[in-house]
Amino acid sequence: WEETRRCITAAVDRDGAFLDVGCANGLLLESLQTRLPPAGLSIQPYGVDFIAELVALARDRVPAGEFWVGNAWSWRPPRRFTYVRTNLEYVLAEDRTEFVVRQLDWVEPGGRLILCHYRDRGTIQIDVAAFLRTMGHEVTGSAAAPGVSVAWMDLAP
Repeated sequence: WEETRRCITAAVDRDGAFLDVGCANGLLLESLQTRLPPAGLSIQPYGVDFIAELVALARDRVPAGEFWVGNAWSWRPPRRFTYVRTNLEYVLAEDRTEFVVRQLDWVEPGGRLILCHYRDRGTIQIDVAAFLRTMGHEVTGSAAAPGVSVAWMDLAP
């Protein structure tokens, strides 16, 4: 878990509001709050998940955060964020492009979309950077670990 999530910390290069789409129990946000301060960085944690019980656990785990119950297809955030992190495996292959476009609407000008793919056993790993390039986006950075591909892109200010 540590190695695969460490890839995400590579994408955080400044302080800001961090929305974890599919936040589950808040473990990633909690980890970021402990990993980033030694580098002189901090985030304001936000999360959304469609399972109310997991959101309740996230609220307990990260009391300084703000969490919502919602489905990423229909939920509309109350604001934009410096960072929006999500996973490609949350949606069917044919819906991935539209899903990324929806997530981009949640990123503030000058902010960053962090896109991940965690491979399940028996499935093919998606090169997230290559996927973003096929959509016509410029990739700012990428990272990988066994079974995970992460890439990020910045929105114009």
